[in-house]
Amino acid sequence: MRTITLLDFERDSTAMSLYCLNATKERKRGLVFFSVPRAGGSGLETVTVAATYIPVELTAQASRDQLLASSDFRKALSKRDIVLVNSDDAINFLKTDPGAQIELERLQNSHEHMRNIMKATDIEDLPETNIVDPALQETSNLALDNAQLTSDDGRINGVLASVIHLVENLRETRADQEAINSVRSLGEISPSDYKYMYKNAPEDAKLFTSWARQQYQNSVRSSEESRGTQQSGNRPKQRDRK
Repeated sequence: MRTITLLDFERDSTAMSLYCLNATKERKRGLVFFSVPRAGGSGLETVTVAATYIPVELTAQASRDQLLASSDFRKALSKRDIVLVNSDDAINFLKTDPGAQIELERLQNSHEHMRNIMKATDIEDLPETNIVDPALQETSNLALDNAQLTSDDGRINGVLASVIHLVENLRETRADQEAINSVRSLGEISPSDYKYMYKNAPEDAKLFTSWARQQYQNSVRSSEESRGTQQSGNRPKQRDRK
């Protein structure tokens, strides 16, 4: 998808729809909230960008004028928590990506679940936004023998805790495409994460296993090509012989 700037959107006075991608990464991966002036009155409203790989339509939650008047919105862009994308590209992606409709339904179901929780606890004014599955926001609570965090980036023995949790959850749900969508929504994934997925996925999760193995091969190949480019650039230039 082509990215655009806020200036591009401002200059196009006919553009009424605006899409973005959640660009948070690694341990900061999660929901992005920002406030906009309340339409037709005083106060503020909340816009939420789910931690998902699909583009989110901001103008489904707030109008063009509300977004442009929001300093919080501009701050989220400057911090690169979100990235604006071309609306035509976003719509085409949502129509053609094989997992997009399932992901949209998952986000909507999560949102409805959250609304029910809010009603049950007498909490009102839940923003009309997409809310990502809480599983993507939590680290795994699995009791893993001898498992140790090797760093402060949320990894257990070199694998993201959220990936471990996702694979374990797949054993119960048997929902391959939804699991693939969840992985794509996690942000940057390392080869070791993909390797863990295809080696530990349930035997009947053939779609998920095949996809994870292919992503592992692609990521390893990409890493090798990147190292090769760096090494080539670091080699001293030979002097031309006369």
